[in-house]
Amino acid sequence: SSPATINRVIITGNYSTRENVIRRELRTIPGEIFRRSDVIRSLREVFNLGFFDNVEPLTGVPDDSGRIDLIYKLTEKEGVATVGAGISYSAQDKLTGYFELSHPNMWGKGQRLYTKIELGGRLTNFQIGYTEPWLFSTRTSAGLDLYYTNRFWDYYTKRDIGLAGRVSFPFYLDYTRLGYTLRAERTRILDIASSYTPPSSGYSLFNDTIPKWTVSNSFTLTRDSRDFIFNPTSGSYMALRADIAKKFLFANIDYNRITFEARTYLPIYWKFVLMARIK
Repeated sequence: SSPATINRVIITGNYSTRENVIRRELRTIPGEIFRRSDVIRSLREVFNLGFFDNVEPLTGVPDDSGRIDLIYKLTEKEGVATVGAGISYSAQDKLTGYFELSHPNMWGKGQRLYTKIELGGRLTNFQIGYTEPWLFSTRTSAGLDLYYTNRFWDYYTKRDIGLAGRVSFPFYLDYTRLGYTLRAERTRILDIASSYTPPSSGYSLFNDTIPKWTVSNSFTLTRDSRDFIFNPTSGSYMALRADIAKKFLFANIDYNRITFEARTYLPIYWKFVLMARIK
């Protein structure tokens, strides 16, 4: 008999997430031949959104022309946003209070927002990040990160202010993406204590009272075939990253760095998984 053709792809159970956020992840397209491998890949992509507890594919009975309806029955998670607040103590930062908010599915559109605030006697830290996973309705992901950190040490205060823009898009190979990040950071040493005595030779805090600017370009190549990124049982993850910072215009920091990481996951028995890692 000839293979069945997909007639309609129906999505049910998404009371918060918009349908187009789910549909754009599917590999099963109306009018194309029904393939089990496309259904499995679609389940992987929808699960890895992190918005659903369960995704169940159901099929109807083929009609006389061999067309079949495919239904994705979803069970949406209750409250994917996380909010945290508390008080911590450390020898360096002393007593510090914090507030943290993370939402991976803003307005049901799949957009991610992260913010963190830390306030204490020796630490002030603000972070905020936003990610649009499908820029202009394409598989291009883009994001923006801002941060401000002011930390008091024994003899000085260090202040970091940074801004980073991120973009990534699918590469030619399956499961593979190319990414680029442009980061600008200003670091300064200030409020040096009068009791500080610089060494007769070598590094002195007074050398860093002039603000240091870093403008870095980061290029990443990743391949991620993990079945479930939040708790993988099979597949692998590989990432090659090159960070390049040069003295240019107002930037006065220069460095090059290359990093590589690989992880593979192998199911061995029941729910036990072996993970091997190299970095």
